[in-house]
Amino acid sequence: SKTVDLSNHKNFRALKSGARSPYISVINMPRLGGPKGFFSLAEARRSEDGNFDGIISIGVQRSYFEKFYAQLADKGRFFSLTRSDGTIVARYPELARPIKLPTDTEIRKRIARGLDQSIYWTTSPVDHVEYRIAYRKLEGYPLYVVTGVARNELIDEWLRYNIRYLI
Repeated sequence: SKTVDLSNHKNFRALKSGARSPYISVINMPRLGGPKGFFSLAEARRSEDGNFDGIISIGVQRSYFEKFYAQLADKGRFFSLTRSDGTIVARYPELARPIKLPTDTEIRKRIARGLDQSIYWTTSPVDHVEYRIAYRKLEGYPLYVVTGVARNELIDEWLRYNIRYLI
């Protein structure tokens, strides 16, 4: 049987050096073709005496989340799964390339302050649209589910619903 050495992979190195477990990787592209990208969810494996003894890792296709989010999204809305460091691992509408949100974005500032959930207005650095953003941390994981509704879509929806009361 052939032995495969994965000790040079970032998730292995991160967990071995003491990163919090579970570890969520950035987007990886498959080496042998297949899905358009995936991220790894890895957990440190410890011996009985607590020493590092390797990792248990699975690859998660980002398209799984993108397809699910596509079923939820209406015009002017987005959904994403974002790491605590601002790296977007899945999003609908899909991104042309992986993005890590700058540290000065509102969501990064709120996460840094320890807010596991929040609702606020901001202009997105991804598409430069003003959104009403809501996010919530997935308990036990360094991941946040983020959704946004464009300001103009909220106003249009409010007007469609309330116009009969305004005339």
